[in-house]
Order: sequence, then C-alpha cells, then structure tokens
Amino acid sequence: MSQFSRFPVIFIVFLISLNAMGQSHMVNVRHITTREGLADGVVRAIGQDRFGYIWIGTVSGLNRFDGTNLVRYQSDPRQPGSPPPSVPRNIYSDSKGNLWIGFNNGLYRFEHETDKFILVNGSESYSITKIVEDTAAAVLHLLSDNGIAQYHMNQKEFMWIDKNGDLDLREGVENKYMDIAFKNSRLYIATNKNLRQLARGSKDIHRLDTALIPEKDLQHLAVDHEGNIWLSFGGNSHLVRKIHPSLKSSELMPLLDEVDARSHNNFVRNISVDKKGKIWFLNSNRGVANYNNQTKAFTWYKYQEVKPNTLSPTHAYDLFESREGTIWLGTEGYGVDYFDPDKSMFKVISSYEDPVVPRNATWARAAVEDIGGDIWMSWVGGLTRLDIKQKKYTHWENFYSDQMVLYSMSVRALLADSKGFIWIGTAKGLNRLEKATGKIEFLTIRDSMPESGFYWSLVEDSQKNIWAGTGENLFYKNAQDGKHYSSASHPLLATVIDTGVRAIYEDNRKRLWFGLNGTGLVMYDPAKNLVKKWSRTQQNDSTLLGNTITAIHQDKSGVIWLSSFNGLVGYDVEEDVFHQYTHAQQLPSLKCSGLMVDSLNRLWVGTTSGLAMLDPARKHFTTFTVEDGLPTLEFSDMPATKLRNGDFLFPTMLGYVQFNPLNHSSRYNPLPLYISSIRVFDKVYKGNTNTESIPKLDLGHNQNFFSFQLVAINYTNPVRTWYAYMLEGFDKDWIISKNGLVNYTNVPGGKYKFRYKTSLDPEQWNVPEKHLEVFIGTVFYKTWWFILLIAVAVISLMYMWYLARINQQKKIYSLQSKAQLLEKEKALVKFEGLKQQLNPHFLFNSLSSLGSLIRMNQALAISFLEKLSKTYRYILQSRDLDLISLEEEIRFAASYFSLLETRFNEGLQINIDISQEAMKYKVVPVILQNMIDNAIKHNIIAGDTPLTLDVFTDDGYLVVRNNLQLKKLVETSNKQGLNNLLSLYRYLTEKPMTIERTSQHFTVKIPLI
Repeated sequence: MSQFSRFPVIFIVFLISLNAMGQSHMVNVRHITTREGLADGVVRAIGQDRFGYIWIGTVSGLNRFDGTNLVRYQSDPRQPGSPPPSVPRNIYSDSKGNLWIGFNNGLYRFEHETDKFILVNGSESYSITKIVEDTAAAVLHLLSDNGIAQYHMNQKEFMWIDKNGDLDLREGVENKYMDIAFKNSRLYIATNKNLRQLARGSKDIHRLDTALIPEKDLQHLAVDHEGNIWLSFGGNSHLVRKIHPSLKSSELMPLLDEVDARSHNNFVRNISVDKKGKIWFLNSNRGVANYNNQTKAFTWYKYQEVKPNTLSPTHAYDLFESREGTIWLGTEGYGVDYFDPDKSMFKVISSYEDPVVPRNATWARAAVEDIGGDIWMSWVGGLTRLDIKQKKYTHWENFYSDQMVLYSMSVRALLADSKGFIWIGTAKGLNRLEKATGKIEFLTIRDSMPESGFYWSLVEDSQKNIWAGTGENLFYKNAQDGKHYSSASHPLLATVIDTGVRAIYEDNRKRLWFGLNGTGLVMYDPAKNLVKKWSRTQQNDSTLLGNTITAIHQDKSGVIWLSSFNGLVGYDVEEDVFHQYTHAQQLPSLKCSGLMVDSLNRLWVGTTSGLAMLDPARKHFTTFTVEDGLPTLEFSDMPATKLRNGDFLFPTMLGYVQFNPLNHSSRYNPLPLYISSIRVFDKVYKGNTNTESIPKLDLGHNQNFFSFQLVAINYTNPVRTWYAYMLEGFDKDWIISKNGLVNYTNVPGGKYKFRYKTSLDPEQWNVPEKHLEVFIGTVFYKTWWFILLIAVAVISLMYMWYLARINQQKKIYSLQSKAQLLEKEKALVKFEGLKQQLNPHFLFNSLSSLGSLIRMNQALAISFLEKLSKTYRYILQSRDLDLISLEEEIRFAASYFSLLETRFNEGLQINIDISQEAMKYKVVPVILQNMIDNAIKHNIIAGDTPLTLDVFTDDGYLVVRNNLQLKKLVETSNKQGLNNLLSLYRYLTEKPMTIERTSQHFTVKIPLI
C-alpha cells in the first residue's frame, strides 16, 4: 500500500464534551393551542379532576381536555352556573373528588352532576391564587391577594385566618403573601420578607430563622418528600435555596451553575414536587428543570429551535403533574406543553441535540459499535465517533482544501472489524481508520478495490472475511491470504452477482445473504458450496415483492426477513415459503429498511411512515410516529444496528433513533374509560347526574336515535387508543374502532346493555369492561300490555265468533238434518207410493195371465201361482226396509222374471250376470222390479222384436240396460218413477245414480251400497 494513502487527520477533528449535553433530557412534548380548540393561549392554571380530565384555565375561561377533545367553559350571562367573567388562577381537586377553582373574584366549586360553578360564600371579590389541602382536617388553605384564608369543607365555612387579630401576619403594607405549601401537618407561608409555618390546630405562627434565608424577596415555595423546603426569589435572581428538614441549615443549589446569571429577566417562576420526589423549577429564561435528591443532579428540558416535539419558545407560567405522571406546563401565549419525563422511549442523536454534528448532516446512514464500546455513526456529511467512556464526540468531515479526510462526505457503510479497524464506505471509495492511531487509509485499485466505487454495505463474517457491496459489484477480503477479490473471480458468486449489492447478512448457519440493487436476492452457503438466487418477475410473484433489497435479518425462528422498496418479506428457509407483507397486512409503508429482531422475537422495521413493530405471531404491526417521540416519519434506506447493551440504533432522515425495544411492552395499565357525553337526536342529554357517573339511561319511545362519546384518558399517545363496544340485544358482535363516537339509529324499544372497553392493541381485548343499562320506551301500541290487551280482545272476539259460528253451524246442521229427514221421508213416501203403485198393476196383469193359464194349462197355472205368491211375499217383507242385499234382490228378481217370461214368452228376454263378490252389497228393495216394469211400460214387446234386458255389475254399480223400442203412447205414466229413485239414492249415498239414453239403449246405473 502506498505511504501517500495514509496521513494524520488530527488537525481537522473536532471534539466536544458530553457533560453539558448529558444534562439536557429529550422528551416527546405535545402541545395544546388554539389550533386544537383552546380558548386562548395565555394559561394561568392547570389541574385534574377525579375522572382524569385535565382542566386548563386561560384568561378567557376554562377548558376541559380528555387527551383528544377540548370542552370550553366560559362566562355566559344567559347561562346560570357558568364560570364568572374572571381569570382562573388555581385549579385543585381535593381528596374527596371536588374540583375547586380560584378565580380573581372568588373560590368556586365545580359541580360535576350539574355542570355548574358554585361560588363559596365569603370568598367573593378576592383573588384566590393557590389552594392546598389538609386532608386530615378536611380544610382547604387558600392564598389570596388579601391574605390567608381557610375553607372548612365539612362545615362549609369560609374564614380568614389573618383577620381575627391573633394571627396578623402582614406586618405592614410591604409584607405580601407570595406562596403557601402544606406538609406534615404544617402550613408553610412565604411572604416577600420571610418564611413562616403554622401547625394544624394552632394559632401560633412560627417564623423561621432569617439566617437560613439571607436572600430577599421570596417568591415561590415547595416542600419535598424528605421535608426539604425549596425557595426561589424575585427580581432578576436565578437562585434556588434548600432548607434542610432540621430547619437549622440551608444551601444554595447548583441550579445557578446552569443558568447564566447575566441573562435578562432570569428567575425561577415556580417550584413543584412530583410524586417521585423530584423537584421541578420553571425558569423564565432557559426552560424547565428537575432535581433528583438521590442523584444530586439537575435535568433540563428546553426549547430547541427547529426540533419537533420540543417545548414552546416562551416561558412557562404554571407547572402541574397529573396522576399519570405527566408534566403539564402553562405558557404565556403558546397554550399548554405536556410530556411524560419517564416514558420517552426514543433518544434522538442529531444536530438538534449535538452541536458537533453539522446541520447539513442530519441524514443518518449507518452505525456500528466497535470492540471498545464506542459508537460510530455515518451521515450525509461525515463521520462521528461517540466515546462512551470519555463522553465525547469526534467528527470527521472534508473542508474546502486540497487534502481530504475521507473519499466523500457521504458515508454509506461502516464496519468495526475484529482487529480494531473501522471500515468506512463512502459514495466515492473505501477508507479504513486505525482506531489506535487515528490514521485513515484510502484503499485503491492496488488493493483490488475501486477508488470511485459507491459503497453500500460492509460486513465481517464468522470466518473473518470482510465483504463489501458496491454500486456495481461485490468484493471481499480473504481472511487467509489477506487479499481483496471481486465476486467476478469467485466460481459460484460470479454466476449470480450481476449488479451492485446493497445489503449483506450472515445467518446462524453461516450462510451469506446478499441483497442486490435491483435484481433480487442471493444466498451463498460456503459449507455446501451452493448458491441460489431469487428475483421477482411477472412469472414469479410469490417470492420477493421487489428486487431492490435494503436490509436482511434473521429472527429466532430461523426466518430470513427482507426489506425492500416494495414491502417486507419473510422467507422460511426450511419450508421454502415466502410470506409477503404490504399495506394489506397493515405494513405502514411499502418502502422499508433497517430490520432488527429483539429478544421477544418481535421484528422492528424502519419505514417512510414511522417505525413498525411486527408481533411474534407475525399478524399485527404497531407503528410509532412523531407522536411517540420520533424526529421524523422517514427512516433511511439503510440497515439498523444492535448495541451491546441491547439498544437498537436506526438511521432516519433527521438523525439516529436509539431505543431499547424491551422498554415497549404490550402489557399496560388499563386506561380510565368514560362516556363523556350522550346525545339524543344530536341534542345533549342531561340526566340527574354527570354523564361519567350515570348508571342507567332511560329514553322515551321517540328517543331511539342516540350517540355516546367514549373517552379513554390517554395523554401519552391518544392516537393509539382503540375502542370496542356493543349494544347487547341490538348489536350481534363487538364493534372495534379508533373513533370513540358511537351512533345508534332506530333502536326498537326494550332493555339493552351498552358494553364498552378500551385497549392500546386492537388484537388484545382481555381488558376490563364497563357497561351502561339502556332502556328505550315503547310506543303504546308496541308495549307488552297493549299487545296483550289486543291479543285478549282478538282471542275474545275469535271465541265469540267461534261460539256464534258453532251455534250457526248447529242450526245449519239441524236444518240440514231436518231437510234430509224430510227429503228421506219424501223419497220413501214416493217410493212407497211407487211400490203401492206397482202392486195393483202387477196384480191385475198377473191375475189376467193366471186366468188364461187355468184354461189352457192347469199345471203351469199352479207354478205361476206359486211364483206370484213368492213375489208378493217378498214385496210385503221388504216394504219396511231401506236396503236389502243384492243377493236377495236377485233371488226375488228370478221369481219375478219367471212370471214375466210366462206372460210374454219369446217377446221378453232377461239376462243376469252378477259376480259372487258383488252379492254382499246392498240396494233399495224391489229396485229391479221397478227397472224391469219401467222398461216394459215404455217399450214394445213382440215375438219378432223381443225386449232384451241385461242386468250386470260394473265398477260398483248395478247396471240395468234394455234395447230401445219405444211405444208411441204410454198409459198411466206420471214421469216420476225414476226421479223418485234418484232422490232416494242422493240421500242414501254420495255416489250418484245415473240414467243414460242412446239411440239403441236405455241404461240405468244404480250405486251398490
């Protein structure tokens, strides 16, 4: 290597001590101004009520803040109970939850149940500037412009303790009351000339030894947890004095070393003690400081120009600590600043914090920790070393001269190797710094390294080989021979490295992964002598999301994670499966880089929309933004670094973000959750108590359009708050939303339970739950009693109708029965008449035939007479029967047919064909005789043209059919014989009796019963 490539650079290195810097503490400051809805920016008092709301008193009124929304309370002459037209000077919530406000014209109590401000009698016309409480005695001690007063809360009595003649503390008009504090059963009173104390229940005022306080013009007073009394002074004094608990000695505190005594208008405006025992000071010139009694150290919080989330550029007037440990500062014209001094997860290293880093160098690139524990950070404008032991920064940068410190001010990659060298990859070449001597080498083409190369990445693997990724190729230094080589000379890598290498990573199996600058991903396994490459193409979209890989890291499950300009990918090597993460999987930005995995196997990703954390289940991202203390949303497209103490160091466009990932826990204390307001048809609902305490909501039937405003008291970062709610009986499932406004429309009348809860994690809802009973009235025609009444009425009417119907039916059945009986009787009468009508004719004809036979053939006459007697015997026996079996009717018909054949000889032919099965059915008695006689009556009977009668059964009918040869004139026919039979059979059966007449035949079908 040429000797000209190595030279000392001590003369261009700048050093700065961290001692002063270490005293300035970075916090994430939030602001409440008129832009957020504050009545005005001049803040005079801050307090917190029993629900956790922050009350802010400005010169034009009061403001209630829930972390997201502001509600104003301002004087309104038309509204009884509104605040007085006066400036609030102090806000205090007592041990019983009462909220007290000291105005310029009296002491007021805010009545939560009615939203009204109630004046304390006797305090009117006096300015109440401070309120402290003696909890055991239930007494409020009040500092006013007229002296010291007390308010006895149990007796509701206001009294002056300096007006009764025994406790005259004023000692002339020049002695003014400045401040009060209550501690250990004593009221401490600071006047502008001395300090006094009053014991509980005593009237004896004890003045402290003036030798303890050589300074004049006392202004502010506080008593810490150890009993130390802290005092500040007026004028242009920046002094702070601490009186020890023994009240025998005091000392000036080193706050004066931190404040320039020559500054104009420089004094301590307020002293306060927080719950952890730290003493807070408001300085009119520099900012805010706290003092830790244990560490004996001051910590400053100050305004920093340009830096986001810093204190306002004006002095604070009031300081208040809320129950959550948040510090609230009321400013003169800029509203309210508030921050949590113990929950600042992120530390930012940038030119805003560190004057050694030039303002044009805020773009952070890469960082490493060397073997000695020093941290090296590269920027767009140089290189910085943080000496941890000496607490000093050292910075290297090129100036306008012929001699350069580095190849380029734009440093892209850093490596602290195992031999103590710092490798510096710049936009124009590779430098190597020897930490022991501070000398820098310029590696050249003689070292097989390009002099004008753009260096993206530098890594030393487990075999002590050093890999360098440039804009065009991959180079490596072989640990065995100490020589540099290009990947073009490597037998395997030459086949897959076709462009520049942005990221290099060695996994736990000693495989090397190379993220290429536009052509994909390469894996090199030296043990197996294997290479593999993946690229995203139109045909292959299931592996990578993009071909420009910005960072590579392996998690505890062995998954290789890849960041790119197009999203995040996890590659399960064992399963050979790629898992892709984009906006659809809640990744906040597609462009991402800076991958780190913590001991809980959570993946941390730098994006252009903040810092994202992917949970171990790989299902949910948590995103951190400027609201969480980040200096910017945009992270650099470079890898992140893990320090030996467990901290992560991520580069951003505005410096480095340093944090311990284990300081973020998914477990958290439940947030106070309330329903802050209820609206019905968009009008504020006023109940018998304040909305936060209402146990049950009763609404009328015409009030079924309503809304709830849910509020979770989260001052740390309200944008992380999630709400889950369900109106049980109306909603089918929980509704999860970031919006605390809940609307319900057209809810039916009934009883419901509104259930609600809050969480900081939308995937975690195993949290406490609250509920509100909701009753909505039902319009009278939908009420149960009205529906029951209507039901009873309807049932009664139906029953009455049923009874009437039954009665009517009975009448109808009775009439039908009577009609049927009458019809039957009529048919029977007619039939009987028919039978009676039959008898004389038949008897006359039979006797005539018998007389002729006696003359001609006596033996035949005797047989004819026997058959005639059988016929009449059957007629007489069946006359009282409605039905008779077909078998008997056929037997009778056979005798009757014999008589007719004797009478008409060959002129009458009768054919009977009845199945044995049909014999069991029944017919009307003598029906066949009537059918045959009817045929004989209407037709011609002659030997040459005989009358043929067929009697047979067919499909449940007895059929009687004769050929048709009608007489021209029929004597003694009334045309009613067959009609009477039809009427009779309609009564006897549903099957109809039918009569059919054709040109050839006359047929009668008689139903078999």
